[in-house]
Amino acid sequence: MKYGHTLIAICLVAAGCGDSRPASLIGPTTVTGPTAAVGEYTLSGTIRDLDGVPLAGVTVAIAQPSGEQSVVSDAQGRYSLHSVNGLIYLRASKEGYFESSATRFVAGDQVVDITLSALLVLVPGTTLRGTVRGDPCDPVGWDARAPCQRIFFTAPSSGMLDLVLTWNGPSELDVLVDGQYFDPPPVLGEIHARVHVAPGSRHEIRINSYYSPQAFELRSEFQSQP
Repeated sequence: MKYGHTLIAICLVAAGCGDSRPASLIGPTTVTGPTAAVGEYTLSGTIRDLDGVPLAGVTVAIAQPSGEQSVVSDAQGRYSLHSVNGLIYLRASKEGYFESSATRFVAGDQVVDITLSALLVLVPGTTLRGTVRGDPCDPVGWDARAPCQRIFFTAPSSGMLDLVLTWNGPSELDVLVDGQYFDPPPVLGEIHARVHVAPGSRHEIRINSYYSPQAFELRSEFQSQP
């Protein structure tokens, strides 16, 4: 297990530190800035996925002292919010992607580009391949430098889920399933995890990489239990 000591004051969460929810604003109802910002400004930028492809249809919403507003990114992934002032809570969301959020103080026109990570869903009993390259899942309490990949799965019934994570590369990986940490075994490049899962609930797997993007394969077997 790795621990970091870097304090993150402002965090745009891609891979993942937020979860996927409907495109609605969840944030403070009242926000105040460190100093009063004079004037009204424009907040704009481009939203892309991890491959740099612009994303259309992303809802970008803010809460600020004067109220709330939202826009939807265009075909080129661009968005623009006007009459922005002071401390704001910014949130970007799109179905099929992890939510991105940040708190910023606006005292002038700003360009804020946002990267969203696609949701990965594991079907128990199948193999999933991908690359750990998203933002840290827990940049304050875990490791602020470690790329992270979040994966969700829903068990069809109560039972045991066996996971085998393998990779071939210079980065060390570790795994958490619903917050339970699994130490890498002596054999480099392979981690086994066995967990009991409940039916109907969404479970979460987190894969952390130390400290560069790393391709992986995640095999799963599900054994139903009465």
